[in-house]
Amino acid sequence: MYLINEKSITIETGCRLHLGLMEIATQEPNLFGGIGIMAAMPSTRIEGFPGLTSDVSELEVIADDYWTSRIHKLCDRWKAFRNEPKLPLQKIILHENAPPHCGLGSGTQVACAVTAILEYACGRTIANTEHLKSLTGRGARSCVGLQGFMEGGFIVDYGQSFQLERHSIRLDFPTDWQLLLVRVSTTAGDSGDAEQQMFHQCASHANPNRDRMLDLIETDIIPAVQSHDWQRWDLSVGQYGYYAGDIFSACQGGIYRTPDIGRLVDLFAKHGCFGAAQSSWGPTVLVVAKDHDHGRWLAEAVKRDFPHSQIESTSPINHAARLLLK
Repeated sequence: MYLINEKSITIETGCRLHLGLMEIATQEPNLFGGIGIMAAMPSTRIEGFPGLTSDVSELEVIADDYWTSRIHKLCDRWKAFRNEPKLPLQKIILHENAPPHCGLGSGTQVACAVTAILEYACGRTIANTEHLKSLTGRGARSCVGLQGFMEGGFIVDYGQSFQLERHSIRLDFPTDWQLLLVRVSTTAGDSGDAEQQMFHQCASHANPNRDRMLDLIETDIIPAVQSHDWQRWDLSVGQYGYYAGDIFSACQGGIYRTPDIGRLVDLFAKHGCFGAAQSSWGPTVLVVAKDHDHGRWLAEAVKRDFPHSQIESTSPINHAARLLLK
């Protein structure tokens, strides 16, 4: 059933901050498990205009060339997966989105948003994270971005067991805490073949710190989020991020993907924030400030030492992606 009477269907979602994997060695417990937060900015907003299109190549996409190609491929995949004779959209506009390859999960959020619009245009809704994974082809490793799209908040993904089962929990993240997203380098994070090569090089043995990371999650990180204990969060998540980076240290020359990221983490530590962490492959670094005033003070300190840095102050979001109809 095609819902071609709607004027337009818009999906709004935030960005995904991933604070590191617990394990990348296959056949080990907690494979690709990790923790992450959904942030309000930079956001993704995509608008679809219902109507029947015989071929994906006829779909009008208003976006730059990179995202136009990605959106056409997403629609092609969806059409084949659903075995739909026609595409239920005539036009898609990418109004705003997080930049690609900056550790913000923009590819997953765009894929989820486009897929949700296609499903709604056919009179369907997405049931859960596993359903979304099947529809988008995303989340082969981590489900943090998919679950973030579906629910928002703070997500603990316990990863894949030997049976490839997955277990995760989701908590509201304290909204009085401020999120600072900082980039001091224009170097893009790894993706595609480069990312695959990094995993291949570093996955030859189990992570020796996996149990320590699990213990940090259970005994400190989750309780800190639940009780709004900023200091406990700051100390424990900083240690977690260090262990997560150590998994890849042999092939990247250190804990962090670039020396600039390491210097930025050291700067935050000098100012009493030990929880600065690289998001995914970087170059974005996340630090959680205890409130807005603390966030402004930290941003000013970064600008003094890194005058050309990009800093975005944002908030966590504890809700699912929003559906807007016209």
